[in-house]
Amino acid sequence: MPSGVGAYAWHGYNGFPRAYMDRLCTVAGLRTRGWGLYRELGHLHQQAAYQADQLTEVTVNVDSLAAQRTLGQASNL
Repeated sequence: MPSGVGAYAWHGYNGFPRAYMDRLCTVAGLRTRGWGLYRELGHLHQQAAYQADQLTEVTVNVDSLAAQRTLGQASNL
């Protein structure tokens, strides 16, 4: 992970800074503090063929919210 870079998604994989390890390596962390992971995984599910460029950071929240709902968490939005 390059210094100064936050979480990111790129062509089939995600990158996370060391500060995310506490929530990536435990079930409780993923379940209760995983919004960043949910968002980056959401980017991997976006369909560029029909999505407007201006909505990239908006539509990814749909997957994030679905993950939170599935895990019984309140919305972050």
